[in-house]
Amino acid sequence: MSIRTLLLTTASLASLLLTAGCDTAYVTYRVASASTAMQADCYPDGVPDSIKDDSSTLKAASSLYIFEGPEGARYLEFGDVALEGSVDGGDMSFAGMTLDVEYPSDEIETRTEVTHDVRITKEGKFVTGTYTLTSNVSCTGDADLCDAVPTGICTSTTEFTGSRVSTDLKRDL
Repeated sequence: MSIRTLLLTTASLASLLLTAGCDTAYVTYRVASASTAMQADCYPDGVPDSIKDDSSTLKAASSLYIFEGPEGARYLEFGDVALEGSVDGGDMSFAGMTLDVEYPSDEIETRTEVTHDVRITKEGKFVTGTYTLTSNVSCTGDADLCDAVPTGICTSTTEFTGSRVSTDLKRDL
């Protein structure tokens, strides 16, 4: 694609967004996340000695993108995930779930449900929040076969803080 075509396409997109009244269609936050805290239920035999006393003051840097979809829907994008949610003043919440059903044999069925829940509080240009990831694995069918399948609930929580940054809507298409 030539630079002239790219500039015209970008200008057309920006014009379309502005004429559609989407002045806040895309908001970017840079955030620093603390180490993820995994609950004890994530370890079937208890928290391993090799990690139980570990700690870190390092933060992971990333970006969160919040954008508006059709009919006022709001989406939070981070990594390769987008969650639908709502914005109510300074409080934002986003959630999503996946369900993976497997049949390892004719006698059993396993279900893995993973729930993502993100809560964000905005104060001016700053945000604080919590990302909770819950995985629930269950097995139904022959009890002897299910005994061999690791099941249970695992919840991990990540706290983050950050600020809004300027967003350049001129991007390669």
